[in-house]
Amino acid sequence: MSVISIVMPIYNTEKYLEETMTCITEQTMRDIEIICINDASTDNSLQILENLADKDHRIKIINNSSNQGAAAARNIGLGKAQGKYICFLDADDIFEKDMIEKEYDAICRYDADIAVVHSAHFKEDPREWNAWEFPWEEQCVSMENNNTGQNLICAWEVAPWNKMYTKQFLERYHLTYQNLKSSNDVYLGVMAVLLADNIVLVGSDRPLVLYRTGIETQISSKLIPMNTYLAFEAIHDSMIKWNIWDKYFESFFSFFYYGMRGQHKSCRNEAENRRAYEYIAQEGLRKLGFFGISKEEFRNKRLYDGIWNYSSRSYDSGWFLT
Repeated sequence: MSVISIVMPIYNTEKYLEETMTCITEQTMRDIEIICINDASTDNSLQILENLADKDHRIKIINNSSNQGAAAARNIGLGKAQGKYICFLDADDIFEKDMIEKEYDAICRYDADIAVVHSAHFKEDPREWNAWEFPWEEQCVSMENNNTGQNLICAWEVAPWNKMYTKQFLERYHLTYQNLKSSNDVYLGVMAVLLADNIVLVGSDRPLVLYRTGIETQISSKLIPMNTYLAFEAIHDSMIKWNIWDKYFESFFSFFYYGMRGQHKSCRNEAENRRAYEYIAQEGLRKLGFFGISKEEFRNKRLYDGIWNYSSRSYDSGWFLT
């Protein structure tokens, strides 16, 4: 049984798949299983995988008979994973070949639930990457013990590909990916940070993940703001369930405010954008418990005022664009 399970959903990524798989099969950490979920690709992705699996016994292929989406594919892979540690990687990104080893060494050294590595974005040339995360040296943090000066649920990419989890941690809190066509990684990414006893920030002098942007098949290229709201609603409900709402509601609303504003700014489908905005104004804030919290309970009064805009200002005012 392998120590680490790498779970990778694959859908029509033939252009990048061999490069990405090379990054994984040539990792300095050798004791891995690579679970590839072919989500009914219509290109040559499956053939590429089968050729690679013939050469490397660590590659295991699961074929979905119909396209189920990245969240369902990741959950299928998680259910099959045998490793003590889990990484969820994407089939079109570039990973430094010591990434898994660095994550593994750090998560073991600190007995952490999660290891997080530096990541960066690139569009065409991986040498021209861009990173926005706050700089860190290797350290262990948590929501309970946080000396970074950052809201941890906003401090690094919420996406799957920059983290290693212990399988025990994911199972303890029943953390899986939300079945949404977009923003399906928000729920798990945020809840993991909120619930983890220890998160190790892996020190490195370079990004260990280069995330490829601008690909038509990416879920993020087809934003649906309502899905992002539904992720926040699921997070709110789970925070209540795990009795952490009163401690971290302001961190939640900070991520909600800036996350939804980002969605509204980026969405090019006005009908979808308006639908999400009006739902939040009419029902969403109530479901998130916002009206049950007074302004005095917020340390950041401007955050409270910003969220209140949903109730006091119309979509057509465009306040979220400023």
